[in-house]
Amino acid sequence: MAINGQPRCGLRNNVQKLTTLQSRGAALCLRRWALPCLLGAAMLLGGGCQTASKGKVYRYEQETQRPEQQKRAQEAYKLAMQQLAVDDTQTARVNLEAATRYDPNFGAAFNNLGWIYFHEENMYQAAWAFQRAVDLRPRDARAVSNLGLVLERGARWKEALELHERAARLDRENPHYRTRVARAQAKVKAVEVKLPE
Repeated sequence: MAINGQPRCGLRNNVQKLTTLQSRGAALCLRRWALPCLLGAAMLLGGGCQTASKGKVYRYEQETQRPEQQKRAQEAYKLAMQQLAVDDTQTARVNLEAATRYDPNFGAAFNNLGWIYFHEENMYQAAWAFQRAVDLRPRDARAVSNLGLVLERGARWKEALELHERAARLDRENPHYRTRVARAQAKVKAVEVKLPE
C-alpha cells in the first residue's frame, strides 16, 4: 500500500533514519559539550576545595612551565648578573626581561629588573616589577623594601612606611631597612604636622 505515492515501508525507514540521526546528534552534543563541561566543573570544584583546604595558592603558570623555559630563564639571569657586575645595565635589563618572559614566576629576576627600572627613573615599570616580586616572594625583604622606595618617590609615605617596617621585620639584621623606616616615619610626621586641623 502506498501513502503519498511512497510505499509504507519507505515511510517507516525515513522515520527510523530521522530518529537515528536525532539520537546521534544528541549523543554528539552530549559528548562534545555537556560531558566536558560537567567534568570540568567537577574537577574545578574538587580541586578548588582541596587547594583551599591546604591553604595554597594555585598558579596556572607553574603547571604549564617547561624545564627548558626555566633553564633559559636561569641562563638569562646569570648573564644579567654578570652584566650588572660591570655596570652594563642596558644589556642586563634585556636579559632580565627575557628571564621573566621565560619564567613568569622568577621573583629574583623581577626584583632585579625593578631595580634597573628604578635607577632609570621609570617608576611605573619599577613599581610593577617590585610588586610582582613581592607577590611571588612575600618573605623577601629586599623586594618589599624596594617597593617602599618606589612609593617614597610618589610621596606615599604611609604606605612606604608600612612596607619598610615589614622589610625590617623580615630581615632584622639589615641596618638599611631600619634607616628607611626612620626616614619614612619622619616624613609621615612632617606631613601630619602640615595638615590643617
